[in-house]
Amino acid sequence: MQPIKNLPTNIITGFLGSGKTTAINHLLAHKPAEERWAVLVNEFGQIGVDEAQLEGHDGVHIKELAGGCFCCTLGPALSTTLATLIRRTRPDRLLIEPTGLGHPTGIIDTLTAAPFAGVIQLQAMICLVDPRNLSQPEIASQPVFRDQIQLADVLVLNKADQAAPEQLAAMVQQAEQLYPPKQAVITTEQAQIPQTLLAYQPISLHSAKTPDAHHHHHHAAPAAPAAPEPGKPVRLEGSDGEFVSCGWLYHASQQFDPTALFTLIEQWPELLRAKGVFRAGDMSISINRVGSDCHSQPISYRRDSRLELISKADQNWDAFEQALQNCLR
Repeated sequence: MQPIKNLPTNIITGFLGSGKTTAINHLLAHKPAEERWAVLVNEFGQIGVDEAQLEGHDGVHIKELAGGCFCCTLGPALSTTLATLIRRTRPDRLLIEPTGLGHPTGIIDTLTAAPFAGVIQLQAMICLVDPRNLSQPEIASQPVFRDQIQLADVLVLNKADQAAPEQLAAMVQQAEQLYPPKQAVITTEQAQIPQTLLAYQPISLHSAKTPDAHHHHHHAAPAAPAAPEPGKPVRLEGSDGEFVSCGWLYHASQQFDPTALFTLIEQWPELLRAKGVFRAGDMSISINRVGSDCHSQPISYRRDSRLELISKADQNWDAFEQALQNCLR
């Protein structure tokens, strides 16, 4: 078997809720039929949800690493998992989605050093940005948020239909002032990004303003969550010293009332991010909340129900778990 060389690889980055998973779903749906693609997804929370939200397609292989960030906790696991994914699937293109709280430099360092130098051809790093985040100081002041934008080769100003005209104009103005200039800056809705962006080349050696941001807070990488039993959900909590997460995993036999579930997730205070997939009778639904924006949609995933919450501080997770139990049918 011939060794793999110059595998086209894109990092799809962006802060929490910017639309990374939706963008990858769009790219996969329009993948050339004759090509095999691999996707490596990283999640901050302990219960992985993104893989469940990625739609299955022929010729697509998806692998998820949950429980920390590629840039720190999961750094050693990144090399091993990536090497195995490439060797087993031999893809024509690789997409990597870091957690929204992760710093891209750790991934770049891994991809451009041995044993991946020569195997991976790093192409455009695409950063999705919600223009409304510029007017939210708690996000705009985050070093990781700023460096995701600074390091990107291509900026996608997503959710343009939800941003006020002045918010969108401010984001465009900031993007135009960045140096070196971006290969492309586009505006879009629902993360509908064109395939042509993937072939753009990196601007230069990536230089971050705060390369050590978010590198040293995590504890050791956690083990994979145990399988839930009927009536006995699995709950896992995590923290990096700045953000906290709490997630639940329910057996497939347990069914949720979708209306009660949506109301609970939409109205629970102090959540930065909530994402989950749930069995609800004859269907399954995906629920996503970013800040105060919350929406749901049908989804094909059927294996179980799982939810991940991220906030700035610990909350009364026992109370939330009881409220979640009350949403069961």
